[in-house]
Amino acid sequence: LTWTPTPIQQSSATNKTINGPLGSRQQQSTIKDLSFYRYCDSFWDLPEHVDEDSSACRQWICPKHEYQCQTGQCIPVDWICDGEWDCSDASDEEAIVIIKQ
Repeated sequence: LTWTPTPIQQSSATNKTINGPLGSRQQQSTIKDLSFYRYCDSFWDLPEHVDEDSSACRQWICPKHEYQCQTGQCIPVDWICDGEWDCSDASDEEAIVIIKQ
């Protein structure tokens, strides 16, 4: 049994075919095997932003302690009505408009 060390650049960059609700595509992964909680979290982690695809995120169910945007993304409850768009559709700030009117 022999072991050949592989430099990190080579071992962490691999080509993968991804199949699932986000489609099927060949893409290069550079330490981008995301944990479950990093999908639909309003942060773009993967190329072409496939981890925040609204058609897949609409089927997502957020934990009880998080707010679910109209796009399906999950954000912390204390980000609602804080004056910053955290949901890609700004649904976390809609109540501010109603309050100000």
